[in-house]
Amino acid sequence: MNITDKLKQCMEENDIDLYGIADIELMKDTYSSYKEGREMRLDQYFGKKLEITDIDDILWIGKAVSYESPEDSEDGHWWIDIIVENKKDFGELTISEEEIKSINV
Repeated sequence: MNITDKLKQCMEENDIDLYGIADIELMKDTYSSYKEGREMRLDQYFGKKLEITDIDDILWIGKAVSYESPEDSEDGHWWIDIIVENKKDFGELTISEEEIKSINV
């Protein structure tokens, strides 16, 4: 069984909506980046609804509304902004790649 099939099986077993093969490819790329120690390209998540777990194990759910690349940021890291949906009256979260433990579409 290849990684795409494993991801599909995991999503089905956990009753997660399947958004399409493009999102599975995105998840595979993100996992590969993490595994190989490469930077996490947060621009690929722009406009998507995300579930982000930060390094403190806090879950953030919301839509990505903007991002900042390492070339544009002062600290040389990726940053992403999401409109938080799972925490009442929170508003917008700005989080760096360094603070993200996992990210799911």
